Amino acid sequence: MGVNSKVGSELGKELIGISIDGVSEKGITEIDNFINGKKSRLEHILSEENMRKEYVAEENIDFVIAELKHLLSKVEITDELIRVCRYNPEDLKDFLWSEYRRNKNIIENESDIEKGLDAVAKTLIELVRESEEFEKNLLIQISNTVDDANIEIKKISDYMHKNYGSMNEEIQMILVIVQMILEQIHNKDSKENDIKREEKFKNNKKQDYIDNWNSRLFLHLDNEERAITLADAFIMPEFDYCMRFGMIEFSDDDNMEDIIGKFLNYNRTSAMLILGDPGIGKTSITSWIANKYENNSDIIIIRFRDWESEELEKGLWKAIYNTLGCEKKDLKDKILIIDGYDEIKNTKRLLLNKFFNSLLDFNNFKLIITSRVSYISEEYFHYAFKLLPFNIERMERFYEIITGDELDKEKISCENLDILGIPVILYMAIMSNIDITENNTKPELYNRIFAERGGIFDRFCYRGVGYDARANPLRDRENIKKYLDFLQNMAFTMFERNSLSIKREDCQIPTLDFLGNEISVLEFPIKHFFENVETNIEFIHKSIYEYFVSEYIFMSICKGLDLSVNKFAGKLGKLLKSNKLSFEILEFLRYKIKNSILIGKFNLIRDAFQVMLQDGMTFHTKKYYKNVVERELCIFANMLEIIHL
Repeated sequence: MGVNSKVGSELGKELIGISIDGVSEKGITEIDNFINGKKSRLEHILSEENMRKEYVAEENIDFVIAELKHLLSKVEITDELIRVCRYNPEDLKDFLWSEYRRNKNIIENESDIEKGLDAVAKTLIELVRESEEFEKNLLIQISNTVDDANIEIKKISDYMHKNYGSMNEEIQMILVIVQMILEQIHNKDSKENDIKREEKFKNNKKQDYIDNWNSRLFLHLDNEERAITLADAFIMPEFDYCMRFGMIEFSDDDNMEDIIGKFLNYNRTSAMLILGDPGIGKTSITSWIANKYENNSDIIIIRFRDWESEELEKGLWKAIYNTLGCEKKDLKDKILIIDGYDEIKNTKRLLLNKFFNSLLDFNNFKLIITSRVSYISEEYFHYAFKLLPFNIERMERFYEIITGDELDKEKISCENLDILGIPVILYMAIMSNIDITENNTKPELYNRIFAERGGIFDRFCYRGVGYDARANPLRDRENIKKYLDFLQNMAFTMFERNSLSIKREDCQIPTLDFLGNEISVLEFPIKHFFENVETNIEFIHKSIYEYFVSEYIFMSICKGLDLSVNKFAGKLGKLLKSNKLSFEILEFLRYKIKNSILIGKFNLIRDAFQVMLQDGMTFHTKKYYKNVVERELCIFANMLEIIHL
């Protein structure tokens, strides 16, 4: 009993002497002192003592300190600003001086203010130059603290093993139980950590984009032609710079592949924006990155379309962490690509403000966002690029890939490159057997692509493109008519709402008869006319939307030719009351009118317009409207345009 008491007493003394809490407190104090040592240097910049050393006149010291404090409260000194100033105190001083002068008509004590700014700039640059060493020293300090704790814990374990034989059975049993408990805790933690490691980045869509890269193009699905994949057909587009604010050195000879490579290999946190019109290749570039860097486990890809607005209300970073099953620290050294900002269901600017304000908190983190033009501001990014339509040489290469034949580029007109240069539209034109060397106007081109016969729908009527050769719902011409009606109705609804998209739940989506079953028109490969059919319906290119608006108006006018003049005036009023016809819509209408029976019956439209002028533009609609004056003016302006067609 006496021996056991002595051992217990000695063990107690040893445990008290090597208190882990004591070690932790000691380490935290040392770390705190280390950080505060740097903080004191920051506070010293604007001290009276420092101002005297800079030879600021004694009577002006308080004034100078107050002015500089006010300036620094208004100007955000960021890492990016320091980089732009090339880590040069003189450049930083010049920037601060220009900011100080910006809203001042008269500057008092100019010389002393400049001396103070000089001190501020020098000290800030010194701290930034030391920042990497500071970070390293801090990590060493934290590491040493952890090591100290581990050493003391090991001392406890060693002491127990050394004195185990001198302990009685009860104490031995207690130690065995404690050891078992510790092992269970250790095994549980290890297992949980393994599970967490497996679950991290679980929703990374990288493999989906690799699969997309290696999948057939949508009009080459399950057909008997060459199995052309995106990998076969992809041509890296050219681009324009929109923003170059970062420190990566791009040369004038760099193509998009070079730029992406340099960006991914850059060893500092940075953000890139890739902009482009629908169908120009933003998602294809993302698939290219996924495939080219398939073995790079640091690349993570997610999509804006996968988030509901509720998920984003707590912030974009929170949504990212929840989606990927990770924490902030896990994104160190990662490359995050978020595809399709324009598909986001919550476009509040505040969402991006908070997101980008925290971006530089990450170490060596790269971000790439893709979006349509005008949905997101370039100002948030270090680099922003706008993808350009194909030039004639790229069109020639693309044509040869798709058809296997050579294209005489000398015959290609430059007038329609803004349309034919969009890869998706060029692809549809080629697959519609349109001779793109012909000098087709845009209306002629679209009229042929979307013709009920002889255009793109023929791809679905023969040899089972999209469905097998024995059964195809679009082989039935009535289904094609129903589908075209759907495209027209969607386009005109968007026109009336003055919006290029419409929520899917707000649409009446027709079904087509297929082997005795009714299926949605959006279930075909032809769904690629739309950018995103899961949430909003939006045409893959604005020009397709404009074409089908004109088609709806044209068909409505044709159906009204047998009506009385008054009823026809009412029909025209309803068609044209909500939005002004754009130049592009009128261009399509002009083509349709000149190539139809309407060209010989335009007197009916003139007669209806005369009635509308006499009675009012909205009178014969027999409807009451809010903002009736605006609607009257809108109808009047549109009718003038149509009369001039």
